[in-house]
Amino acid sequence: LVSSDFVVLPAINSMTGASGRQRADRGFIVNLKILIPPLPTQQKIADILSAYDDLIENNNSRIELLEKVAQNLYKEWFARFRFPNYKETKFENGLPLGWKIFKLSELVETQYGYTASAESENGGPKFLRITDIAQKNLNWGNVPYCKIEEKELLKYLLEEGDILVARTGATVGYAKRINKNSPQAIFASFLVRLKPKNKKLGLMIGMVVESEQYKSFIQAIATGAAQPQANAQLLTLFSMIVPDDNLVNSFNSIVEPINDQIENLLMKNRNLIKQRDLLLPRLMSGKLEV
Repeated sequence: LVSSDFVVLPAINSMTGASGRQRADRGFIVNLKILIPPLPTQQKIADILSAYDDLIENNNSRIELLEKVAQNLYKEWFARFRFPNYKETKFENGLPLGWKIFKLSELVETQYGYTASAESENGGPKFLRITDIAQKNLNWGNVPYCKIEEKELLKYLLEEGDILVARTGATVGYAKRINKNSPQAIFASFLVRLKPKNKKLGLMIGMVVESEQYKSFIQAIATGAAQPQANAQLLTLFSMIVPDDNLVNSFNSIVEPINDQIENLLMKNRNLIKQRDLLLPRLMSGKLEV
């Protein structure tokens, strides 16, 4: 309730005319009257909002399960080598015949991000920052906007399959892959874009770069004690196994639908959170009957 329009907006309005460092008027806040409905009404409101919370939590559990399915499949096939028909496969130097180990620098192109200030209002594309990709899931609803000239937009415009990696600070090595249903967006200067040269390998590269192993590797080799730094060269030193084309296609056919389900559930959660947060002040004020 304290974070709702009943308190926040009047508190902001009480700053009008203040000079220097603006702050809400303490006397105004102390004397502010808050409408609290009767207890039975509060319980009904709690039941309504809890239903939203239950749906969100259920979707989160499904997302976590789907992520584990994809991760376990990758480990089973490409770490334990228990892929389809592995018993009939010949091995050479510890790898299935035809498989190779590549550094990321051989598999991706790199690009540093755009330097600009984030804008809260929609005056251009979304502006993806380190703080956005350091979260467990990328929430486009919380990503700000940015002003950029048309001639620069195409240079930094994100596409499906792009992988963004933080190159500085405590979150160096954190990464996110851009999926299908993303808004028009560009990326900030403290991020490096990894663009797979072979799009078929995009899902595999994305899983590798988003893994804890990759993050730990980058944090171990990052320079600077107080403020860790990793340039594009360091970010692409990590090595990964690349199997034959048939197995890549099989892997993609299983994991791509999983990613689509995860993205769909994340979009549902964003909508549920938005609806829930809009309902609270209206229910508390009596504008909507319970």
